[in-house]
Amino acid sequence: MRRNVYHCPLPPAITLGMLIVLLASCSSPTVSYSPSGASGGSTASPPPATETIVFTVPLSAELQPATQLAVRYAAAPGKQHEIAVLPGDAVPLVMEKNKTAAVLVSEKASGTGAAGEAEWRNLAAFIYPYSLEPAEKNIFPAILLFELYASDETCRTSAEVLENIRAFNWPKLVESCETYEDAEHNLQKDPLKKAIKKGSFKKSDIKPIKKKTTTTKNK
Repeated sequence: MRRNVYHCPLPPAITLGMLIVLLASCSSPTVSYSPSGASGGSTASPPPATETIVFTVPLSAELQPATQLAVRYAAAPGKQHEIAVLPGDAVPLVMEKNKTAAVLVSEKASGTGAAGEAEWRNLAAFIYPYSLEPAEKNIFPAILLFELYASDETCRTSAEVLENIRAFNWPKLVESCETYEDAEHNLQKDPLKKAIKKGSFKKSDIKPIKKKTTTTKNK
């Protein structure tokens, strides 16, 4: 039996060379690749430079060698950390290079604050990068910086406020507060915080806490 074979003739306008080109173009899709690291025309910001600092937790005659202490530090808005340590421990911390940070060496008190948070007895402190040696004279300025980073909303929302805090002359404040006995408990925090945030600090912003006086009436 003879089979009929049908051939589909090519349109006269398509030559053999054109057919080859058409087949080649349909054989696989074309994929283009961007150079490594280039995506959508933008480049990612490099990570900030860091450095590891090491300091020693101070020893004190009033502390037993096994006294549980804490290193509390804040190096950026909304970011505070706590590390359990013992007196005499060498403590390494990774810091964003030359960015102002508060470091406190504290002992947890037995009671709690009005809001139920832990209370701390601060033993020593320093402010990076100006110092790497915990000392009592640094406590009050370091507390101000720690609290600004930890709980002040404007630090997270205003680049100008953050820049004022980081550019502030913290060593000068340490020097000014040295003239006050027990500055942590005898100086007002709020006027200083406001002045530091505004970049308008004056020495007159250092104000003692007004002591409440009680009077007794003679019967």
